[in-house]
Amino acid sequence: MAYTLDTALLLLRVVLGLLMAGHAMQKLTGAFSGEGFDRTVAIFDRVGFRPARTNVAVAIALELVAGALLVLGLITPFAAAALAGTLVVAASVHWKNGLWGSKNGIELPALLAAVAACVALAGPGRFALDQLIGLDPAAWLRWAATIAGPVAGLAFIAAKPLMARIGSDTVLASDPPATPRSSDV
Repeated sequence: MAYTLDTALLLLRVVLGLLMAGHAMQKLTGAFSGEGFDRTVAIFDRVGFRPARTNVAVAIALELVAGALLVLGLITPFAAAALAGTLVVAASVHWKNGLWGSKNGIELPALLAAVAACVALAGPGRFALDQLIGLDPAAWLRWAATIAGPVAGLAFIAAKPLMARIGSDTVLASDPPATPRSSDV
């Protein structure tokens, strides 16, 4: 049973980590049918995450670094919790569209946030660098990380009205407006 659970955690970590790194590359370079940096800045600006350039850069860095850490199974609870918080913010952009992904709703970011929170709480399993180097945070610390990630995301969302007061840093008036998709935030 233990190897089955450890293998399941490895699969969850690797898939989630690679998906989040892929989302970062969509934002950074436009890979995987993404918008690229400038258009992502315009989207972040339009939905009120200002200063947009800074927030896009932070989102890219967080998704790349935390995604890589998850794949490796290194400081796993904290990497997973950071992604859970990021995904809570992503879900907020789609809240007005309801639950289902077919309507551009919160289904996908909510599911990924739940997976990230479960990995943060469960830990990396035996097939991880954390285990190799003997890093095994106490249960209370995994709980704290699991709660702190989404709470940080909610705090970021709560600060959105303050961010809206910051002037736009987007200069892409010639680009047609893009509709935010699940992969955009």
